[in-house]
Amino acid sequence: MTSINTAFSNAVGTLVLGAVADRMATAANFAQMGFQLGVMLNGAFQPAAPAFSASMPQDGKATVDLGDGYTLEINEANSEFVVRDADGNVTQIWGDPHFNYNGQHVGDFWDTMTLELENGTKITVNTEPFGNNPNATVTSQLVITRGDQAMIIDGVSQNRLGDLNISMSNNGYAIDAAYRDGLTIREDDAAGSGWTSGITGDAVSQEDFNLTKIGNAGLPETLQAFSDALRGVLGAWLLTGVLSGLAEALGGASETSEPGSPRVALGPTPTR
Repeated sequence: MTSINTAFSNAVGTLVLGAVADRMATAANFAQMGFQLGVMLNGAFQPAAPAFSASMPQDGKATVDLGDGYTLEINEANSEFVVRDADGNVTQIWGDPHFNYNGQHVGDFWDTMTLELENGTKITVNTEPFGNNPNATVTSQLVITRGDQAMIIDGVSQNRLGDLNISMSNNGYAIDAAYRDGLTIREDDAAGSGWTSGITGDAVSQEDFNLTKIGNAGLPETLQAFSDALRGVLGAWLLTGVLSGLAEALGGASETSEPGSPRVALGPTPTR
C-alpha cells in the first residue's frame, strides 16, 4: 500500500511540475522576465519612482541623479546649480540668482522659489543675503522631494566655501510640508522660457520673479492659492492681469542687463 501511495504522489508531483514548466514556456523569454515594484492607487498600478542618488561633494561640486533622465549639478563656487532633462534642456540658476534656460537669460529672482519637474520632483530653492549686501541674495539650500523621497543640499552658497553637504531621507512628505514653496514654476518644454508660472499658467518671466523680492514672503503662495481657487471659474486671463498689476506695484521690471551679467557687483567671496 505504501508503495502505491508513493507512486501516486510521485505521479501527481510530476504532473504539477510539468504544468508549471508548460506555463513558464509560454512566456516570451522567462529568463528575462522582470518584476517592477509599485503600489496600487485607485485601482491602478503605479510603478515605484526611481530612487534619488548623489555623488559625494568634492571641491565644492556634486552631481545628483533625480531619475527619469534628470540630473542636477551643483557648484558652490558660484552658488550655481544646473538641471538637465532627458531631452537635453538645461536650466541654470547661478549668482544672485540669475535664471537661464538653454543659454537664454529669463530673469533674476530673490527669495524662495520651487521648480516642479514633469516627473513630479520638487526642487525648492532657498536663498540668503550675499555677504552684507541687503539687495542681493544667492542660493543657499536646495530641498528636493518626490513622494516619500527627500534630499537636502546645504552649503550651496558661495558665502562660505567648503561646506557643501547632501543628506537623504525617506520622510519626503513631512519634509515637503516643513518648507514653504515660495513662487512655484512648472517645467513645460512648450513654453518659451521652458517653465510656466504656477499663478498664471503662462511662460515664466521677470514679472513673475518680481514677486520674490525681499519683503514679499508669503505673497507668491497667497496668489497661488487665489489662482487655484479662481482658475476654473474666471480663466487665466484675469489672473494674468492681477499678476501684472501686483508686479508693477512691487517694483516693476527689474534692472535690465545683458544675459549672464550680474544684477549687482558680487565682488570677492566674503569670509566668515
